[in-house]
Amino acid sequence: MKSIFNSKAGFILAVILLVLVTITASAAASEMITLSVTEARGRVGDGISVTITAENAAGTDGGQFVINYDPESLKPLAIEGGALIKDASNNIDMANPEYAEDQMMFIWVTPGADTADSGVVCTITFELLKEGEVLLEIDEVVISPDEVDFTVEPGTVYIESNGVDPGINGEENDELDPDQAAVDGEGSGFSTAVIVLIIIAALAVVGFIVFKRFKKPGAKI
Repeated sequence: MKSIFNSKAGFILAVILLVLVTITASAAASEMITLSVTEARGRVGDGISVTITAENAAGTDGGQFVINYDPESLKPLAIEGGALIKDASNNIDMANPEYAEDQMMFIWVTPGADTADSGVVCTITFELLKEGEVLLEIDEVVISPDEVDFTVEPGTVYIESNGVDPGINGEENDELDPDQAAVDGEGSGFSTAVIVLIIIAALAVVGFIVFKRFKKPGAKI
């Protein structure tokens, strides 16, 4: 029986199959892990959580990254591994919230390379310290195996005022406003003057009565 590949049609079919396999392999190789930071909103004094998620992570067996943040606006409270790591058959994760003054580090290992294709890598809890917008950037990324490519997407924390005047019950209120102090001073002076006038008037009345008594005939002292 003549092989199909010995014919012209067979040769063309073989070329087509080879091209399809090459395209499929290239597409698979072009897929890269995407690490993303979710956005969050809150008020000064609140505690909020942001998650780091991964896509196209199937078959990876670990990694690490650093999160850059503004320590004047955010205070890290906790970092916990997510389902992408916890659901793997063998797993371990470690966090260092004090990696640097404005950075924290997260490391995970899943030696079975049986991670899901996408999911939460970790959740970070912050205390909100100051009103404004804070960008959370992923940096110093390492993914195992080494040949895996990756991309990162930062997230933003939006912090609103809690509506409380920081001066209330604070040291700023220990000193009166100069204008208010002047008004209070004038009020105190006016009150003192009134009291003095009342005393003078009372003394005048008493003096008048005594004087009239002295003027009466036969009045005795």
